[in-house]
Amino acid sequence: MDIQYTLIGSDEIAAIRDFISDEDFEGFVNNGSRYALCAIDNDRLCGVGIFDAKQTAEILDVIVTDELRGHIEQDIVRNIGEICDKLNCDAVTMDVYDEDGVLLFDDLLRAEGYVHVQTVTIYRFYLEELDDNPFLSKARPDEHIIPLAKASEQMKKALSNELKKSGAYDKFLSADHDPGLSVVCVENSAITGCVLVDNLKDEYGFELSYLYSAKGGSPRVMVDMIAAALDNVNFRYTLPDAVGYITAMNETSDNLVKKVIPGARIVDHINRYIKLITEV
Repeated sequence: MDIQYTLIGSDEIAAIRDFISDEDFEGFVNNGSRYALCAIDNDRLCGVGIFDAKQTAEILDVIVTDELRGHIEQDIVRNIGEICDKLNCDAVTMDVYDEDGVLLFDDLLRAEGYVHVQTVTIYRFYLEELDDNPFLSKARPDEHIIPLAKASEQMKKALSNELKKSGAYDKFLSADHDPGLSVVCVENSAITGCVLVDNLKDEYGFELSYLYSAKGGSPRVMVDMIAAALDNVNFRYTLPDAVGYITAMNETSDNLVKKVIPGARIVDHINRYIKLITEV
């Protein structure tokens, strides 16, 4: 993601004043060497935040409007989150408003494991007897390629509870197992999830089902984080229509939230830019 750093003029400052509280704006004006304004704008969304330029530790305030009413809200949050990640800022809170100032939702963005997808450990499991599996030679440096027998108990639970429901796990273990198939799991302190994928086609071939095991996070955040982790291992959305979905569940298999994965997500088609103001 490219970030453009520019100075903006008084007209633009006046335009974004509507997005920022008086207290935050006064803090920026009175401490110009420490605080910076961050503005995100394109044809789909716009937002402004105040950053502590010395600590780079939190967003004091972010307000976003979605100009196209059909877009799902977590895509807006993810866009802001990725910018925070690029700036090495840990997002604390985010409020999303519509253009009339009505609060759509507020979300706690956990510093660990939300936009920082590198905190997610990615595993590919294969059957131990298939050491010549062709995808082993294509593994990314951040992937852990290990036999299925070495899966953690939490991962085995996710495999057992979710993949078996669709028959995907049985297919993976069957005698006519396709060596192009592997199980991908993502795991960190908050979640464990797994999906059966076709490594040769490099696309989602089955329903994406996940065991939701969050410690204080929201189902929407967990689903978003898993999608980002799968993006990180470079899986493709190759079909124009939805090719699967992620279901976030609690440990008693209650469905909490479902997210459709479309052929092209909003995050992949946004020209994002940031304007850091260093003087008024």
